[in-house]
Amino acid sequence: MLISKSIIVIIILSCSVFSQKADLVIKNGFIWTVDKNNSIHQALAISGDSIIYVGSNTETDRYIDSQTEILDLDGAMVTPGFYDNHVHFESTGRLLYGLNLLDVSTEKEFTKRIRSVNDRYAKDTWITGGDWSAYETWLEGDVSNSKRTKDKSSPYGDFFLPNKKMIDKFTRNRPVLVRRFDRKVYLANSVALKKANISKSVPDPEGIVVQRNRFGEPTGILFNPISNSVESTVLIKDSIKEYFSKIMPKISLEQKTAETIETLKKMSSVGVTSYCDVTSDISYLNIYKSLRDRGKMTARVRYRPSLDKWKSVKEIGSKVGYNDKWIRYGATKAWIDGIMGNSSARFYEPYSND
Repeated sequence: MLISKSIIVIIILSCSVFSQKADLVIKNGFIWTVDKNNSIHQALAISGDSIIYVGSNTETDRYIDSQTEILDLDGAMVTPGFYDNHVHFESTGRLLYGLNLLDVSTEKEFTKRIRSVNDRYAKDTWITGGDWSAYETWLEGDVSNSKRTKDKSSPYGDFFLPNKKMIDKFTRNRPVLVRRFDRKVYLANSVALKKANISKSVPDPEGIVVQRNRFGEPTGILFNPISNSVESTVLIKDSIKEYFSKIMPKISLEQKTAETIETLKKMSSVGVTSYCDVTSDISYLNIYKSLRDRGKMTARVRYRPSLDKWKSVKEIGSKVGYNDKWIRYGATKAWIDGIMGNSSARFYEPYSND
């Protein structure tokens, strides 16, 4: 009698699987599953956000009804989506939606990019971020062999160091605070300097080195002080960011959501279907939840906050329905040194350019 019941249960379960209909069926493809046998199939069926069948063209017919969309690939290849395990999602969204200076290391391109953002941003919106000179610094490798001349006024050996005169003319009515890629150097225009009470007659704010011309006038360049202590790099103290955060308006939830959607679109366009979000602000958990609940999350995320945010994560984690197949906690992140890109990572031997 027990055997009979087991057989009935198996039959019922089998029938329920085959009775499930697909929203999308893909046929005539070269579908690489990347399973342990590296098997190749012709077709697959998708229902909602799940793949319910991978196999032959013929077998997918049982998942098709009048509402099913059918896509003929005509031999095109299908692979599983990519997983990007290290995405600074918040800053990526700001670069895609706002100002991107990663590949900029000349005055001409620097002013061009900032002018473009200035022309399209709403009135009174701060221009921030940018991360200038990243690609140049990384491509230089051993900077001691570089043919370019370093700016001697910078303690960090910059090849390109902007100043407020480059942008003041077209940003008279808007504060600007942009940064080098490693956040050790910032540029503020005259509007931002005035709001921050940084001027010829005022001493440098605590924890910030203000570059000044021979008359004592700030050039717009601000340095986070050099420190060789391990303690100073564990959480990467950014004195300039902390100082200006007191006068800068917080970025709105609407802007963060728009940046998130823009970044997800970019990910989808190159086949990224899941990622690890490294150190984004805790507010992004609620943005992800909102998009998920509205069916607008197009990639699965593992959230990895910085170690100093662990209490906030603990407080809200159980209240908003995380840890499902779309949003999960990954780990926490902390630092014990810097990065190789600017010679701040710690090694036993000194850098050749020290």
